[in-house]
Amino acid sequence: MEAETKGVVIKTEKTLIDEEIARVNRELNELGDTGQEFASSAKQGKRNNVDLSKELNLQATPQLIEEPVFLTPTQIKTVKRDLSQVIKSGIHLLDKRIMGFNKGELSVWSGSNGSGKSSILSQLAIESIENNFKVALYSGELRADRVLNWVQLQAAGIKNVTGTKYENFYTVPEGIRAKINEWLESSLYIYNNDYGARVENVLKAVTDSIEKFKIDVVIIDNLMSLDLTGVTGEKYDKQTNLVIALSQLAKKKNIHIHFVAHPRKSLGFLRKQDISGTADITNLADNVFLIHRCNTDFKKGIMEHLGVNKDNLLLKFDNVIEVAKNRDLGIADEFIGAYYEKESKRFLNSIGEEKHYFWERDKNGFIGADNTEIPFKN
Repeated sequence: MEAETKGVVIKTEKTLIDEEIARVNRELNELGDTGQEFASSAKQGKRNNVDLSKELNLQATPQLIEEPVFLTPTQIKTVKRDLSQVIKSGIHLLDKRIMGFNKGELSVWSGSNGSGKSSILSQLAIESIENNFKVALYSGELRADRVLNWVQLQAAGIKNVTGTKYENFYTVPEGIRAKINEWLESSLYIYNNDYGARVENVLKAVTDSIEKFKIDVVIIDNLMSLDLTGVTGEKYDKQTNLVIALSQLAKKKNIHIHFVAHPRKSLGFLRKQDISGTADITNLADNVFLIHRCNTDFKKGIMEHLGVNKDNLLLKFDNVIEVAKNRDLGIADEFIGAYYEKESKRFLNSIGEEKHYFWERDKNGFIGADNTEIPFKN
């Protein structure tokens, strides 16, 4: 009798559970798409230990091939490099040293606070667009409108910005902003931070944008702003999982990814090993760049560590881009100077350099110039 009673109780509990599941399903069906989105969101909220490579379907699919495992020189096909697909930085010496940024590669950028990381990356976005490449940009620290303001200043240049009563705050006139936005409209895609910073969601949005908008360049600024709680492993395992996924994404989608990782320390002479997180971040990257601001700490550090004397021309610049690693050409420990223009937030090759982007061209492809820009005039 006792066993029968237990059997009845168990059956009753199961029935109640089934009825509750059926009720929830009915409510979700009544809600339609909204309910489905809610259910999907709830499911994602419970998800743990995500393997980003599997989540984004980045792992290589095994294929049966009828070729030798090891190839002799005559069996290896020569692949001619398509230089039209190398993405220039616009920093002349940097492009001369590394040719530009190759598709299928991952670049890691680091630098102390105020060194110019965000400035150089947004400028790289503009340069990419100027050369007919499309860009997707994630900034975990700035809202989309702030990112766009930054880009507009750099695209406008010093002659097209307006000062304010605040020393370091400049704006772009409405008419010029409209022209710049029209130029950028189908080439620049800025992530909407209202969708959150969970890394699996951000990277899923990025991969979708690559397919939908034919993206060539992805900028992710930065590691510390991404929520890695749902990723497999402990702290450093999570970071490795992320960098592996970024490297695989760059190769599988044939794009270039720029990824920002902050340094562990903000003072002194920054070196590659000072980049915060696992060593896999720099080991897996194809390129590693350090952005230095030519302040007292940098000047002291470069003289002490590299034997540079105080009269070295490198110390005359406002910022220095260090190529700490370039796997393609084997470049390392190369220092490239640049001047910083605070009004436009541009990095310049020379003091007073004026670069005109495509938005300034008229319908015939010409760029207007005032008398000060005409080298020969009566």
